[in-house]
Formats: sequence, structure tokens, C-alpha cells
Amino acid sequence: MKETINPTESKSDPVEPSDEVVTKANELYWHSEESVNQLARELDLSKGMLYEILAPLPADAGCPSCDDGELSYPNRTARDRGFVSCATCGFEDEEDQVRALLELQDDLHATELGAPDDTAATRRPASSRDPAPHGAA
Repeated sequence: MKETINPTESKSDPVEPSDEVVTKANELYWHSEESVNQLARELDLSKGMLYEILAPLPADAGCPSCDDGELSYPNRTARDRGFVSCATCGFEDEEDQVRALLELQDDLHATELGAPDDTAATRRPASSRDPAPHGAA
């Protein structure tokens, strides 16, 4: 009796692409106009494996939501549409709005750091204060 092999089953784990292939895949994906199908053929990868090895493209901005994460573009469509996300907390928004918010936060922080402490200048010394509240005898 002849053994039949199911083509969807694999007897071995899929081979992980080399670091060189991963680097090349990311370079081509983010810096070329080639389709994912073309890239997969060129790199001899399945589309699924190609998507698995692609790293998000950094957007060079911190996350305004969690302050721990870095914003990035999860894929080329997001980059082209100006949509960023944070892998740390899941924050997502339009890049223009996020950059405007970050700029406002930076301006507010700079103002807080540069503002003189007015409370000491407007407070009277303890010796010149009335010992009793107004109207008290």
C-alpha cells in the first residue's frame, strides 16, 4: 500500500530565515515600491513568513499615552496614511495629531520648568502677618 502525504502537513518545523534575509526583507519592504508578492518571490519566502519577519518602522516619537513606548508605523499602508501606533500600550492615532500633541506637551513642560516660583514673591513674611484673623479682637 502506498503512503499518501497531505501537502498541508509538514514533518519539520519551518526554517527560520537568516538574519541577512530578515534585514533585506525589511529594507526592501520599507524602502521600495515592490509588492509583498514580489518581495516574497524575490526572497523565496511565503507571504506569511514575510509578514512575520517584518519589523515596524520607527516614527521617531515617543508615545503620548504610556510614555514608555515608541511610536511606529506597523506597515506601509499606515506609513503612507500617516497612522502611528505604540506596541507597548496599543495607542493608535493619526501622526499629525500625535506630533501636535507632543509639541504642546513639550511647550507646556518647558514653560513649567522656566517659570519663576511666584508663590515666594507674593507671600508676605511671617513677621508682617496679622496675628489674628480680620475682625477678631
